[in-house]
Amino acid sequence: MKVGKIERDIPAPIHGKQGLPFLNLEIGESFLVSPSGNEENLIEIQKKLQSPKRTVEKQTGRKFITRVLVAEGGVRVWRIS
Repeated sequence: MKVGKIERDIPAPIHGKQGLPFLNLEIGESFLVSPSGNEENLIEIQKKLQSPKRTVEKQTGRKFITRVLVAEGGVRVWRIS
C-alpha cells in the first residue's frame, strides 16, 4: 500500500449515480430515464432514482421531482429549484 501526501483545498466530489445529469440541469430542464434490457418496470426505475436525487438535493440545495410517464416509456426528472 502506498500512502500519498496530505493535501488541502481539494473539494470532495458530489456523489450520485454515474451518468445521471442532475448537476447539469438548469431550472425547468429535465431528462428521461428509460428501462434497460433488464426488464425493469417504471416504478423500480423511479425508486432507484430517489437515493441519488436526495443526495444531490442535500449537497447542493437544488430540488428535483420525478414522474413516471407511461406515454414516454420512462421516468422523467425535472429540476424545479
